[in-house]
Amino acid sequence: MANSAFCRLCQKAPAIKKSHVLSRFLWKQSGLAHRKDNKGYDLVIKDDPRLIKRNQRAGITEALFCPDCEDKRNKLETYMSGVLYEYEAIIRRTSSGHQLIDGLCYQRVKLFTMFNLFAMGISSYPYYSAVNLGDHHTDCLRSMLLASDPGEPWQYSSIWLRLKIGGQPIEGISLAPHRIRWGETGQHVYRTIFAGVCWMTFCSSHRHPWLSEPAFIGKAGQLALFDTPTNELPFLAGRINEWITANRHAQHH
Repeated sequence: MANSAFCRLCQKAPAIKKSHVLSRFLWKQSGLAHRKDNKGYDLVIKDDPRLIKRNQRAGITEALFCPDCEDKRNKLETYMSGVLYEYEAIIRRTSSGHQLIDGLCYQRVKLFTMFNLFAMGISSYPYYSAVNLGDHHTDCLRSMLLASDPGEPWQYSSIWLRLKIGGQPIEGISLAPHRIRWGETGQHVYRTIFAGVCWMTFCSSHRHPWLSEPAFIGKAGQLALFDTPTNELPFLAGRINEWITANRHAQHH
């Protein structure tokens, strides 16, 4: 492992003190409260007027990247923030079901998700402890990111689920990453939720036997966005119910 005082990507220049592990705009859209015990984050509905003031946080930072590598990542984040959250952008677009998004930049979308996977994997924070990439995938991701190489669509691909409650997109939800196995293939997938999207990112450098674009983005710039009611995701529905119960209890005390 490279000296932590140096950039974890280029491993040459000194790292700045505050690189965001996950992109700052994802935290901004989520509007979350940091738990002081560092074990996780409260589940917060962004538009709850009782919570907005104390829950607008910038997210977890640590010394990861140098200014040049940080700038490379920032350009990807600027693009993705516009694609996802500008007025009537992907997440806020009206839809009655799953949709196919056209006109995306394959390289920028893919590198953005790969950057987040890499950063979670090298982070020392307990919140990201479930992301254990191993030396092979860490080195592979580092090489690809340094070369701005998004690779093939099936390499470190990501499936997006847009979360809805009552038919409306819900942005202000976050859950820590969790590693699961994908169906019969048994491939590792890291599932995390930020700003209304369940990101299912494959930690795999080989092709999935039956899964292909546009389930994840292809070189033609098409990506499927799966509209998913939160009650169809048991792990998420349970956490939302916990949050609602806790807040109802707090209102009566």
